[in-house]
Amino acid sequence: MGEKYPADPKQAIQGMLKYWLSKDTSNQILDSSSMYQYFQLKQIVNSAVPSRGEKTGTSIYANQDRAVHLRPGFGFGLSLSSNRVDKYESGNKNNVQDWYTGDGMTYLYNADSGQYEDFWPTVNRYRLPGTTVDTQKRTNSSNTVQVSLLNKRRAAPRSSDLSGQLFILGACRFF
Repeated sequence: MGEKYPADPKQAIQGMLKYWLSKDTSNQILDSSSMYQYFQLKQIVNSAVPSRGEKTGTSIYANQDRAVHLRPGFGFGLSLSSNRVDKYESGNKNNVQDWYTGDGMTYLYNADSGQYEDFWPTVNRYRLPGTTVDTQKRTNSSNTVQVSLLNKRRAAPRSSDLSGQLFILGACRFF
């Protein structure tokens, strides 16, 4: 337990921040920082702490039914649902039309930082990337009660990380 925890957490965090700041060409991080944070971040940039570099590997967030696979130059995310997590959340009355995000929606991130800018206002919510679903007409916040009733019969995702290079993600249905 804890084998992936860095030996020096402070240096690991500073190395991660140094890398992020080097990639933030629009200065969004520094521009949104308080004066105190700004000077701390500038101190990290000018320090001898080595930049972490691009992160690679696979992270499986089993209790959230999410997976993220990072390789040089891209990241791939997968959203699932199970008896632990509904297909989407709309409890605060925001996010009321994301009926199918938990049906295997995929996210591909690369160097094109504008690809997800204004994504949701333009996307066809019945045809999300990675999903194969019906196009039954939905209303705001629909499908959540139905999903809750089916929770006991829905598949529970299972995964296997193969040395951080590849991963397998599947579902096992329990009745």
